[in-house]
Amino acid sequence: MTNENATPLGAVIQMLMKQAGLDKKVKEYAVLEQWNEVVGEFAAKATTAKKLEHGRLIVTLVSPVWRSEIMLRKDEIIRVLNEKAGSEVVKEIVIR
Repeated sequence: MTNENATPLGAVIQMLMKQAGLDKKVKEYAVLEQWNEVVGEFAAKATTAKKLEHGRLIVTLVSPVWRSEIMLRKDEIIRVLNEKAGSEVVKEIVIR
């Protein structure tokens, strides 16, 4: 039995998540999870993406030396994270 008017389950889940406001939270969580992959192995050992609030990605460092590296690459990092998220989730990187 086939229903030609049926909506795929994945589409229904995405619609419900968007209505509940969860789609943005999922993307924000994904950004934090993808930080290590995007910045690379060495930078990942010296930095941690802590949280994402209002488009501001808060990053902590184990050494001030890494501040320059992250700041030099910030535009590229933001671009790649947003590409992976599928929308502009990260607008700014804040180092603390």
